[in-house]
Amino acid sequence: MTFDNPRVERKIGGAGTGKTRAVLADMTRAREELGLEPEEIAFSTFTRNGREVMARRAAEEWGCSEDRLTRHGHFRTTHSTALRQTGVSKEQLLTDDKSSVEWIANNVGVDLGAGEDDDGNVVLAAKSRDSTDAAYAINAWNLARNRLEKFDDILDEGTERGDSVPSAATARAIVEAYEMAKRADDRVDFADLLGRFAGVGFDVEGFSRRAPEGETPEGIRMLCLDEAQDASALVDLACRRLARAPGVARCLLVGDNFQSIYSFGGGSAKHFLAWDAEQSTMPQSFRCPAPILAFGEDCLRQMYQGYWDRQIAPASHDGQIEQAGDETDAIAAIEPGKSTLILARCGFTLSRYQRELTRRSIPFAMLGQRDSSSRRGFRALWRLTNSEAVLNEDLAAAIEVIRVSSCLTGDILEDGAKAAWLRGDYASWDIIRPFDLEHLGMLPAMIKMIVDDNWLEALLPRHQAQAEKWRASARHFGADLATEPCVHLSTIHAAKGAEADTVVLSTESCRRIARNSTHFEAHHDEECRVAYVAVTRARERLIVVEDAGRDRILLPYDY
Repeated sequence: MTFDNPRVERKIGGAGTGKTRAVLADMTRAREELGLEPEEIAFSTFTRNGREVMARRAAEEWGCSEDRLTRHGHFRTTHSTALRQTGVSKEQLLTDDKSSVEWIANNVGVDLGAGEDDDGNVVLAAKSRDSTDAAYAINAWNLARNRLEKFDDILDEGTERGDSVPSAATARAIVEAYEMAKRADDRVDFADLLGRFAGVGFDVEGFSRRAPEGETPEGIRMLCLDEAQDASALVDLACRRLARAPGVARCLLVGDNFQSIYSFGGGSAKHFLAWDAEQSTMPQSFRCPAPILAFGEDCLRQMYQGYWDRQIAPASHDGQIEQAGDETDAIAAIEPGKSTLILARCGFTLSRYQRELTRRSIPFAMLGQRDSSSRRGFRALWRLTNSEAVLNEDLAAAIEVIRVSSCLTGDILEDGAKAAWLRGDYASWDIIRPFDLEHLGMLPAMIKMIVDDNWLEALLPRHQAQAEKWRASARHFGADLATEPCVHLSTIHAAKGAEADTVVLSTESCRRIARNSTHFEAHHDEECRVAYVAVTRARERLIVVEDAGRDRILLPYDY
């Protein structure tokens, strides 16, 4: 069945208004009203984490497996959908991983690496003076294609901002070399992938429409586009093609135009707001109490254009805003066992907070960092030292970070024991006690290290410094908190969607961001939205740290 004009709804959800819950309720309602199977509902977003969260929640709600939604169904990132439908292989795709960056560097003939900009985003970075132009040109080329604009216009914007922009002739030559290398090796990047699916071709003069590649997914009756305020012009075209797929009866766009903070990648809320749709605003924040929500709105009121009061009611619980003089004062004020998020506008600021947390032995981790496996291994060795039993998977994590032999004691694991653990040969041992270790591939030297609390010596060198910090935290705050810290650090951009009971917000910015905010209204307005996102991560307590020098994020002066 084909619907030329599917019903399109736009749901605007401010910070903490329960967008995930509302989207799931709408999808469940559509299942009941239209009699849909899980495979007939498509959920599309821009991050794997967002897709995973919704798939897990929907699977629980609908009593089905996550695989039914993600592998067999259509709960996917927008890029993953384009990959599947166009038939591009993962081997062809250039991403931001190390091998892709190496491919670009080798084929463009310059020394490039993957780095982070001031916003904490992965970009191509120059590793030598000669490669600066190439890094800038390819990053600008990616932006031009995502915004569906002329390459020269992007370069002109950079010049106006005061960037070190290569000449148009140099930049074009670099882009032509990049594109020629991709054609020769049959490689595509993310912009190419979306362009193929959306029906867009690119050259340095702009873009042109052409026949899209691949079919739209079959059997979709409802389409939900999450975080739609972050769509670029190119992503928006791909999403509109999905919405026009035969059989789509309903399309739900969900987002918040005041949380649009990814213009550096081409994202703009204007695409989200341009759909011809029935609009509603979610009425209440369940996260932000009155003082924090009001402060967030004051951040937005500083915008030159586009602000309107959505009349969102605050959460019913109490909250407070405090001030701290620097990172030392701020960290002294937090409770290490309570959910805490330390936010900074630029990644370099976080190093000071890391040093202070380490000095106080407070357990912490970077938000989204997946290194808990090694910490679980440290905890297993700690517990065995203290004559406690451990779970099989925790000891397996310990085996991964242990070397086979020590320079001081010789072999510490039996021959082949590490490989056997990695294969799962010892999986039948659910609970492991200290006296079991001799039956599980550990030699007497290793067992003695555990008994004597000298197990750091047995670790692979790259894990020893981390283990030393972990052990200092465990002594102060316990092994469980050291393994699963309640304190996380993040840039504001990387924390979008996250929340914590306490948020520590550094007011420090950098000269480039401050300059652009002063001279360009669009940059100023985006920085107001960045401040709103930062402030509204807090559930109970916001600590604003006055650690800024001359360059400061755009917070209201009265708070």
